[in-house]
Amino acid sequence: MPVLPLTPLSLTASVNLFWLQRAFIILSERDFTVSCGSLSGSEDFTDVTRLVFAEGPRKPFAFWLEKSEELLHLNPDKPMPIYFGLAKKDASHQEHLDVGEKLVTFLREKDFYCEWKDRENTYTILVNMNSHKPETNDSEYEPDIMEVRLFVPENEDTKDFSWNENIFAESGDGDGLDPNGYYFYQQINDGESLMDVLKKLDQKVLKHITHYQMTLDNGMTEDLSPVYEFNRILSDSQFPF
Repeated sequence: MPVLPLTPLSLTASVNLFWLQRAFIILSERDFTVSCGSLSGSEDFTDVTRLVFAEGPRKPFAFWLEKSEELLHLNPDKPMPIYFGLAKKDASHQEHLDVGEKLVTFLREKDFYCEWKDRENTYTILVNMNSHKPETNDSEYEPDIMEVRLFVPENEDTKDFSWNENIFAESGDGDGLDPNGYYFYQQINDGESLMDVLKKLDQKVLKHITHYQMTLDNGMTEDLSPVYEFNRILSDSQFPF
């Protein structure tokens, strides 16, 4: 489940989540086992802990939960928790703390302001995701743009929105994507929810949307989320056709 469609999205938080996910790729190359919120569908603390123990036994790990992303957008000024530890059943308290020290150092190297208030007792680091500003395109001096990529089949209702041939079906991104379908973009303004954007669309087009994906345009289009099925998220009661 991605961030709920009714949640107003913070552009700054979205951009920083994107860069934090990129940073965690580097962290994984430093022998950490990582899990990045909605990109890994990590909703439950116990399930994710079990996952990192299975995937990286005796290795340091770090993760945040999908529900933390939801809370981040609802309260962008509140820091987001990142959990850490050593995937070893008999790990000592000090071994866990040593992982925390490495993680704090790494996050600060990547210019993320973080706090570890109860350093001796808590295996949670708080990261301020509202301390950065969205990047600008150096050549155009335009701010980042948050968008949603909407997938539709081509028909009489959608012909004016069949902008891009669907190349994602062949890559395996998104279950049930029509390889003969198309997609188009709608901009999401800072503080708007996905629902706000969709309500601006003609219902004739809206009823044909099959999938969606959050993206960021920072000079080139970057994916902020996996491809999600549209009807799994939005009910008929919210959009009576």
